[in-house]
Amino acid sequence: MKTATTVFAAALAALCGCATLNDGAHPDSTGPGWEDVFDRSLSNAEVDGKPCSADLWSWDDEGCLTPKCTGNLMSKKSWNSFVLDCEYKCDATGNSGIFFYDTDHPSAKIEMQILDDRHPKYAKEAPYSFTGSLYGHCAARKIASKGPGEWNRVTIRARGDDVKVVLNGEKVVDVDLSRWTSRTKNPDGSDIPPWQRQFVPWAELPKRGRIGLQGVHGGKAAHFKYLRIKALD
Repeated sequence: MKTATTVFAAALAALCGCATLNDGAHPDSTGPGWEDVFDRSLSNAEVDGKPCSADLWSWDDEGCLTPKCTGNLMSKKSWNSFVLDCEYKCDATGNSGIFFYDTDHPSAKIEMQILDDRHPKYAKEAPYSFTGSLYGHCAARKIASKGPGEWNRVTIRARGDDVKVVLNGEKVVDVDLSRWTSRTKNPDGSDIPPWQRQFVPWAELPKRGRIGLQGVHGGKAAHFKYLRIKALD
């Protein structure tokens, strides 16, 4: 039986739209304090450091945001602690991602991976390459994504070094970034991809930055909607 305290705490979290994500619950991103990451004019975004235009990224009539170029769509605004909630779908063989803690230093950011996980093309990929993983560093606990063309819901909660990812109601990542002190090795002993070794270790990464979406990658794209964010401090 749930205690009155437990019930009250759950009700308060729901009311505030501040789900802890410990149980795999997605938040109510329509509540107070939430805002759109990108406006419909994309005036609060840039691509490769330049203003965004409709020939680079665009919204359709149903509120779906899609890349038309290889450039990443980055917010002009930066966030410290936050909860980011959205839906996405990827093309067949799609390979994309959501960036956060992105600073002006080009080698300082984290990517939550998006992939057509079950496609044979990716059968031999490293575990940290599948959807929900923090690419190159931390593998998702399980494959919880749906197939290409199907909408998925993902929530990222980042509060300093504490990062959680919930994908389709499953908590797939729950990590402490301060454990990543090496440029070459992850805490579990696996190798960080060679091209990422130029990056600062996550323990040294500024815990503040922009939010971004990866552009067309390998000729394929991911599509996004309901991109909402809430600051936690």
